[in-house]
Amino acid sequence: MRPEDLLRFRTIGDVALSPDGSRVAFTVSAIDPVADDYRTRIWAGRIGEEPRELTSGPKKDAAPRFSPDGKWLAFLSDRDHEKPQLYVMPASGGDARRLTDLPLGAMPASWSPDSSRLLFAARVPNASMPTEPEAKKRWEQRVRHVTRAQYKADGQGYTFDARSHLFVADVASAAVRQLTDGDADERAEAWSPDRRRIAFVRNRTGKTDYNQSDLFVANADGSNLKQLTHDVGRPTSPTWSPDGKTIAFYALDEPMATLGDPMVRTWVVSADGGAARCVTKDFDHHVTLLPPPTTTPGPSWSADGATLTACYAVRGDVHVVRARVADGKTETLGGGERQVTYLTSAGGRLAYAAGDPRDPAELFTSDVDGKGEQRLTHLNDALVAELAAPIPV
Repeated sequence: MRPEDLLRFRTIGDVALSPDGSRVAFTVSAIDPVADDYRTRIWAGRIGEEPRELTSGPKKDAAPRFSPDGKWLAFLSDRDHEKPQLYVMPASGGDARRLTDLPLGAMPASWSPDSSRLLFAARVPNASMPTEPEAKKRWEQRVRHVTRAQYKADGQGYTFDARSHLFVADVASAAVRQLTDGDADERAEAWSPDRRRIAFVRNRTGKTDYNQSDLFVANADGSNLKQLTHDVGRPTSPTWSPDGKTIAFYALDEPMATLGDPMVRTWVVSADGGAARCVTKDFDHHVTLLPPPTTTPGPSWSADGATLTACYAVRGDVHVVRARVADGKTETLGGGERQVTYLTSAGGRLAYAAGDPRDPAELFTSDVDGKGEQRLTHLNDALVAELAAPIPV
């Protein structure tokens, strides 16, 4: 294997299942050596059939999300704009329709349970941006006054001169409305099953509150804001229980002033407030989070609300582990010497990307209990065979 061979691998991310578990959508990323950039397209297919490209083009399509009625696919694309915007298209493929035109773009969206609206976060600049190209270029190179410890992030650049707020887009009319504002960042949004409330994460605003955050709930229009967590560290990725009474999320045991090397566990809290409880406190392995700004898919609830499934790091590998909400008892649903990411669950199925030291990522699916695993893609088989790369021992 030579260094240039690494440019030939294709990787999988952003896995999504249709509500009935019969179809899967995901992204395939490849490197364009000439442009020195990634090119990402959405693939999709029925379980048991060969997936196919659903989008094409020279730029990036990402974050596919099936609507609850199974008819539509929402996704992000920079095909018509400098920044990624939100689009919808028929779930089986076809023409895409753009919903947003925001100056700093949109982030991955969550469908309302009735398939009529999309909830998403987007960065809003603190000051008005010029629209003329030369003036905009000068504006982007302006002198900045830093007043807090957290002011930039890997892959994002400066972050302190804009705030991430929540928006809702009406799919039929393409009307977009901002739900939150203020000097704080909101992200990781999730609808309640009855579509009346939303859960999300808000960053703290202190000058030295490095990457600290709390979990909030609000009405679907942004009113009646309520903070749910106070003494856990960096909660993220909330998901509502099927009955809408409980919210599961990932968090540290306690707030930390620095990033450090934290133990991320699965937690639950009542949607109406109260003390948060760590479900996996006796499980000596931690949840694997995707690198920011990507939001890791939240814990997957079983249909009866009795268990939560997530990806945990186990001695250098990443396994699919199910934990019982009542007592935290765990069982491994998918193990092996591999790294599992982008785990999602719907319609009695699991879908996920998995890679090992020889092949960075392929798509797999299984029954919700981990049995009957199927490999759905073979993107790198020819390259792996050509290189005959050994598995490290």
